[in-house]
Amino acid sequence: MALMEKYDAFISYSHAEDNAEIAEVLHKKLEHYRIPSQIQKITGKKKIERVFRDKEELPLSANLTENIYTALDNSEYLIVLCSPESRASQWVQREIEYFAGVHGKECIFAVLIKGEPEDVFPPILCEKTEIKTDINGQNYINIEPVEPLAADVRGYSKKERLKKLDAEFLRLIAGILQCPYDELKQRHQEYRMKIAIAAMSVVMFLGISFGMYSSYQRDQVNTAYQQSLINQMKSLSEESERYLDGGDRISALKTALEVQIEGQSSIYPIVPEQIYALNKALYTYQRSSNYIYKSEKMKTMDGAVTEINGFSPDGDLFFALDSFGQAYFYDTATEKVVWKINAEKVFETTGENFIWGKFNGNHSIVMATEHYFVSLDVEKQSCGAIVKTKKKNQKDQAMDLYKNKLAVCYKTKKENAKYDSISLFIYDMEKGELSETYDYLSERETKDISKIKQISKIVFSESGNYLAISKSWNTLNVEDEQSKMISIYDMKNGEIIQKFGTKSVLDLCFIDEDAVASVEYSLNLSLGYNSWEMQENIYSLKDGKSLWQSQKTRITDTIAVDNPAAFCKYISKVNTDTNGEKAEVIGFSCEGNLTLVRKGDWDILFQREFEYDIVEIQKIDDNNILVGLNNGTVYRVMDCGLWSKMLVVDADISEEYYNAKKDKIVQLKSHDLVFSKKIFDESMKKEGTKRPKFGNDVTNNEGEKVVGTKYRAEVEGDSIIITDRKTKETVLTIPMYQAEEMVYGFFNNDEQFLVYNEQYEEIVVWDMETGSILKQQELDLESQDKTQIIIDEDLHLFALNLE
Repeated sequence: MALMEKYDAFISYSHAEDNAEIAEVLHKKLEHYRIPSQIQKITGKKKIERVFRDKEELPLSANLTENIYTALDNSEYLIVLCSPESRASQWVQREIEYFAGVHGKECIFAVLIKGEPEDVFPPILCEKTEIKTDINGQNYINIEPVEPLAADVRGYSKKERLKKLDAEFLRLIAGILQCPYDELKQRHQEYRMKIAIAAMSVVMFLGISFGMYSSYQRDQVNTAYQQSLINQMKSLSEESERYLDGGDRISALKTALEVQIEGQSSIYPIVPEQIYALNKALYTYQRSSNYIYKSEKMKTMDGAVTEINGFSPDGDLFFALDSFGQAYFYDTATEKVVWKINAEKVFETTGENFIWGKFNGNHSIVMATEHYFVSLDVEKQSCGAIVKTKKKNQKDQAMDLYKNKLAVCYKTKKENAKYDSISLFIYDMEKGELSETYDYLSERETKDISKIKQISKIVFSESGNYLAISKSWNTLNVEDEQSKMISIYDMKNGEIIQKFGTKSVLDLCFIDEDAVASVEYSLNLSLGYNSWEMQENIYSLKDGKSLWQSQKTRITDTIAVDNPAAFCKYISKVNTDTNGEKAEVIGFSCEGNLTLVRKGDWDILFQREFEYDIVEIQKIDDNNILVGLNNGTVYRVMDCGLWSKMLVVDADISEEYYNAKKDKIVQLKSHDLVFSKKIFDESMKKEGTKRPKFGNDVTNNEGEKVVGTKYRAEVEGDSIIITDRKTKETVLTIPMYQAEEMVYGFFNNDEQFLVYNEQYEEIVVWDMETGSILKQQELDLESQDKTQIIIDEDLHLFALNLE
């Protein structure tokens, strides 16, 4: 092997089995990738010539150390497969350090294959070193933490990891070629279409050539040729569906449309899969529904999304930050970027990056960098007041904004003080000045300040009259009755009016101005693994006493130990039962567990464990609450009782936002934002849809009425009213939730009442004695052999053929 050959890239990885599998596949993908012609013109490269991987390039007799370093010298880029094994590998760390010293860290790309970024990224990639000059003209080395750009291919199985690698390896190609990722992705799709068309053309040519020999051969070749075209169409149709399932509707439509070549419709066959894929991407099959959402567009950002503050007050704008510190402002009507800006353009200097932002008006926003706060006008695309911070802001710095008042806490040390203290600073972003400073923790309270990990939350009440500040401990199992973890400020006089809570605080929110909800935790390693003990609380703002407290929930989590999936949210007034009674509701989530608590009597109205972690809880309207999961599924909870799916996107989702004014959902998917909207079109309603039939001693409804042995059910308005046949009194009211038709009936001697909601294709079984739900289950009625429903004594549901 000629080690003096130049390499386009060097793959550095641990030789653990799963690491080596990814390295081998990535190596082949890179060397076999053909660069699209348009990108070739830009970069001058026709292909990636050589990629170094030790098992492929080194002979058995090689001097390992010398040959590795020589290969690193002659490699243009370094690709590091990041995992716990590679982080522990001395060889991998040496390769990274050596390459960075020769070529610079900007030529190193990371591929995240296992673990959390903070645990597996090489330390050298997580810091930025600059030589700066102080006020005395002396040079000094300044080291700042940074988050390296990485392709994320983590998955629970080899199949899932390889699937993600298929989607992410183009990012590495874009880095090696130094071209925009979006352009490369588009050209790659066009190239795949051309390959498919070229293959069809070759098959057609061969078919014509062989057809000249005999009519028999011609028929045989034509049949094979037609089958080949059909297979091509099916393959492209499947690819269109994969794009749609992942939330990228535009790519799904393009792929579905390109399977039919313009001007050659007589040559290319029409296959059912092609028509299905196109109609599915057009949402032609979507039936009439008020609460069904579909992904509309997927917008890719330059870096991984690091901060989202969501919609502007009027819902016209959506804001997000990427890992390069760039701010993106999207027009929610068109999903287009109306302004993209970084801090360097604002301050006309390097070293500043946006790390936080929050709207304080329909088109105005306050942004934070490491050393400044700045007001921006998105409509005018201009900069307003700029204020220098007292201390350096961190990425996880707690802060909040009410109108033009920005609240933030910093550690301070007063003159002649023995210990540090923590002060609350209020900045007036309209005037561009520090307006107020309060002592949050006095010197006496902070004599053991090393135990305090951080100020975890700063939250204004809705009116801005109060401000809540919470902290978290830096040590395990801390619960100090003398040191309260949540403090409430009266913003009129700047005094602390209430303190409560003894555990670290993960999240908190105001409940009007009467109470505060919190999620508190402690970390216990006594069992040999990371164990979070979570507890949800509600405190009175009047006297600081506990109004409600959940049972302790233990979460075992060996990965995301710094961010357990738990939060709380005040949802305001919603219907709490089928009779339309309204109450203010507080939502708590802990991993996949959802708890809804009613304000006043503090009763639990709803509890359910969903299949994945919850990332969002939000009010849709008076009847419905949105619940978003991290697997891309979005549910709605109706009247704090029933639930049904609103949206399904096949993707890992870390954050989610809903805006009732624009009726849109935005989900965060690594580098992408998935925009979804409501699909509701009466003209697309299915005709002649078969309705399920009941069996097993179920009394079916005839028209609008059904009469059992004990009860009578009848549709009145948008509800099913069940009355006692003897007393004529109403015993149960069941809402129809905008369904145009329902199938319902009594069974088991009127002890249960079953309802099939055609609108949402689900079965709900009610207990007539208690008026509660015994069973709720979705049904797949798209399948022709699953249209009859039978229930056994244990409330198991079975689907049989329709008669």
